[in-house]
Amino acid sequence: MNLYFSWLVNKVCRSNIQYGFETNEIMLNALHDRIFTSDIFMDKNRICDALELRERFKQETGHRIYRFESDDVSVLEVLVALSIRCEETIMGDGSKDNSYKWFWIMIDNLDIRGCNDTGYIEHVLDVFINRTYNYDGTGGALFHVEEPRKDMRKTEIWYQMCWYLNQVIV
Repeated sequence: MNLYFSWLVNKVCRSNIQYGFETNEIMLNALHDRIFTSDIFMDKNRICDALELRERFKQETGHRIYRFESDDVSVLEVLVALSIRCEETIMGDGSKDNSYKWFWIMIDNLDIRGCNDTGYIEHVLDVFINRTYNYDGTGGALFHVEEPRKDMRKTEIWYQMCWYLNQVIV
């Protein structure tokens, strides 16, 4: 396992089975192998967050000259970066890091936790990336929202997350 992938996994996996690497190894590798793309203009911010995550890795680990294979970012990077941004920007008070919980909410919404079927995972990622899920985000989005303000398929991921948080926190 390469250093960066291990670091990403450590951000979201815990020692218990529910959030553990062993139970989710195939799924996490599939997320890491899949390049994230989006036709939604503001989703470019999610790509920027993932690129900033690479800089955070270098700072936290001291691997300042670590070379990444590509400027393309993976779905795993995007989800980890979004989880951290959600915790640090919206939810967290700095006393405890619950970013891993946001990651697993997205994984549960994609219905791939513990999945060992790479064909199914690839199908789910196709639906997510191509935005062929339902209007409300069910059937393949990171977030499901009852009666969204507009079609989730045409809404940037950040707004999808904010609408979801408004729904579950209120």
